[in-house]
Amino acid sequence: MFGKKRPSVNRQQVQIRQSRMGQQKPVDAIALIKSMRERAGLTAYGLAERARVDSRYLTRLESGESRNPGREVLIQLGRTLVRYTKNFNEKDVDAVLAAAGYPPAPDPVEQSCSCGRYSG
Repeated sequence: MFGKKRPSVNRQQVQIRQSRMGQQKPVDAIALIKSMRERAGLTAYGLAERARVDSRYLTRLESGESRNPGREVLIQLGRTLVRYTKNFNEKDVDAVLAAAGYPPAPDPVEQSCSCGRYSG
């Protein structure tokens, strides 16, 4: 009534991802990110630095002091884990988003210079 309605969560997709990640109970998006981060062997500071997210903010999210991270923050954290490890893929990012009640992420676009000065 007073805002945009969030899309419904695809619970089956979340459960599939959780079972793939070895989770035994429903968890939220930040718990999934934390689990992925730990499996990747990264500290919260290391992930935050690579994802260009404030490390204090990530620490507050993981400790429960802050809640409801934005969709773009979750995408950035998830894609950073995908980029820096071989353990995860875009489906894991979508599972994190689904756990937070967000729709799947758009396909990542390769960034390239189209200005004509560089050839690649």
